[in-house]
Amino acid sequence: MPSLVQTALVLLLALAAVPSVRASACRGSEVAYILTMTDTYGDGWNGAVYTFDPSGGATETGTLSNGASDTDTLCLAAADDGECHPFEVSAGSYPTEVGWSIASEGGPEVASGGAPTTASVCFQPPPSPAPSVSPQPSVSVAPSVSPPCDVGLGGPNDGYHTNLLGNYAFEGYDASGAPYYKSEDAGYYLYLYSGDWNVNRKMGQYGYWLGANPASNNPLDVVTWEVYTDGSWIAQPGVAAICATPAPSPGPTTTPAPTETFEPTDPRTFVETAVGLRLAVESATNDANIVLTEDVALTATLVFPSGRTGLALRGGGPENRTTIAGDGTFMLIEVWSTELALEDLVLTGGYTETEFEAGAVGAWYGTVLRARRCTFSHNRGATMGGAVLIGISTAFIEDSLFESNEAIEGSGGAMYVYWNARATILRTTFTNNKAGTSGGGVAFSVNEPSKVDPSIVEDCLFNRNNASTFGGGIDVNMQFTTVHVSATEFHHNHAGQGGGAVSGVNDAIITVTDSAMANNAAGDAGGSAYAAATSLAFDNVSVTDSVAGRAGGGVAIAGDTSSGMFKSTNFGRCNATAVGGAISASSDVAELTIEGGAFGRCTVTEQGGALHVDGTGVLRVAGTSFEDCVVEYSTEPVCLTLTMMNSVGSGWIYGAELFIFRKEDYHGEAVYECSETCQYGGDTWSCDRMDYQKGIDPTMCDADGFGLAANGCDCTGCVCSGYEPPDHTYLHRFALADGFSTTEQVCFERGRGQGEYVILVVDDEYFE
Repeated sequence: MPSLVQTALVLLLALAAVPSVRASACRGSEVAYILTMTDTYGDGWNGAVYTFDPSGGATETGTLSNGASDTDTLCLAAADDGECHPFEVSAGSYPTEVGWSIASEGGPEVASGGAPTTASVCFQPPPSPAPSVSPQPSVSVAPSVSPPCDVGLGGPNDGYHTNLLGNYAFEGYDASGAPYYKSEDAGYYLYLYSGDWNVNRKMGQYGYWLGANPASNNPLDVVTWEVYTDGSWIAQPGVAAICATPAPSPGPTTTPAPTETFEPTDPRTFVETAVGLRLAVESATNDANIVLTEDVALTATLVFPSGRTGLALRGGGPENRTTIAGDGTFMLIEVWSTELALEDLVLTGGYTETEFEAGAVGAWYGTVLRARRCTFSHNRGATMGGAVLIGISTAFIEDSLFESNEAIEGSGGAMYVYWNARATILRTTFTNNKAGTSGGGVAFSVNEPSKVDPSIVEDCLFNRNNASTFGGGIDVNMQFTTVHVSATEFHHNHAGQGGGAVSGVNDAIITVTDSAMANNAAGDAGGSAYAAATSLAFDNVSVTDSVAGRAGGGVAIAGDTSSGMFKSTNFGRCNATAVGGAISASSDVAELTIEGGAFGRCTVTEQGGALHVDGTGVLRVAGTSFEDCVVEYSTEPVCLTLTMMNSVGSGWIYGAELFIFRKEDYHGEAVYECSETCQYGGDTWSCDRMDYQKGIDPTMCDADGFGLAANGCDCTGCVCSGYEPPDHTYLHRFALADGFSTTEQVCFERGRGQGEYVILVVDDEYFE
């Protein structure tokens, strides 16, 4: 077998052996066309090969051996120019990276595509040097004087190629006069090709997203977008293209941003019925100020127009909040790429079964949502965001109440802040909200610091929220999502696994300052806070009466990419069943720093009344007091079930045995070999092994087995396992006499200063 180096060398030689026509000059009257080969990853075509078969010339083949792009020359006999000829590109190892195009020298492109390709390419002679008339494209529409708006492409979808969704800025017009757009990260294009709108890294070929739209050169007119996966196109009715930079309103030259207090602007539209509210919403223009004067019951979702600025929907005032109610079958409000302020409203009875939607408000793609003095109550979402979901958007929540909302099977019982979104939550209460997975109050996920600023939670109350897994109050996870919590209280929150008040997993960053956590609980670890692969920092925080089912009554931190910083933080009356009454740090936490705090009256059953650290890492403790933290041992015995197994179902036939010792009574192995041997099957065997194979009673060396006496074996006095400690030294002795497995239950005394035991398995020949 070749080594790894040899294998890699053979592969590279095999790729290099593919013939390539490298910019060869065409002969005589032959016409030259330029083949441009590209690879999006930049490492060549990885085995993909093109084959060009002109009718009047030799077959040409080649590849992009390395790099991101290169060219070859294709030669056509003069008689074949203007005809169609077979052109193929094989798949190779990474077909999605492969691209190609063919153009005449100094002329237009005649074909392009990806891999694999089997096509008939129709070659066109280059245009004359000075054509008298340039024909106008028959399908294209001449661009208007005002350039098209930028396009936002997105919406609820099945999760395929979502990295191609987002905002696309207008770049210019292609050769046919159709506009084309470029994504914000400059990686993808939105363009018209063969009558359809496509999204891909390279223009002039079919993409991974497609909008069938043969009659228009405007992507906003596409009715249904489709995504390509597993060899087929799948319709995505929730995806839409919207104008991301709408033209300014004809009135004022500048639209003022809403003030911090959402002061109304004139004129106001007063409505008092559900029908009137729907008409006002659907016809809203920039700066529309809708005032709802009576409670209404909706029959369907209110969908605000996209691309608007300065919209406001208000109730009757701080002392007379107006209710917008659903019947529990639909989401209440949907917003896309619009500025919307909600004020003095009660939103209740919303529900959705659709992924990436919430029960009350769903805000997507550049939406700026402001909610002030609003109540979100008894809303439910099947997967995420019981009341509010914001995605690729910004939310400002002030002086509001989230109560009794639920994300049935997902995260964010009250609110879900997702996918490069940011929330600022001030003076708001979250109570009795519930999540089927994480974040009983609020869940923050996939909000990269390079794309958005940290989310803020300040001067809030999280009370009696519940999550089935992590973060009874708040959960933060993935892509270094960052949340700063300050001046906030967490009371009576619960998580089924970790972090009764707060949790962070998968590269999260959490800071908590000037806050209090009391009476929170977690089923496994971190009664108040849990951090795995997370940076967790507390400054001037009080953690009291916090309970965990196993580790870290106050806080549990795990993993070698985690760190914990606790400054001026006090832990009181925290309790865990196993380890770390106040703090547990396990699995090689990189750094744990405790400065200027206090630990008092924390208890644990087994180890670390105040603090338990397991594994490698850096631990710093300074200026911290520890008082009345205890380890409480149980006087009840600990019982274990031992399972002895044999992989072939014949028991421990070679004399293996299991011994259990008190640690102080174990003095190492003492092997007693059986001196007698006998010949059996042409080999020499020790008597104890023969007796285990052939003896009638394999638990004793009795020399009564079949064939033993006939072969001269007398095992009287031999030790079957080859190991015989004195009887008084071990507590238990077991063996698997026959079969695949057997179990034995053993119980150990437990008390202060006791409870260390040795379990030893021995065999005369080998273990099995």
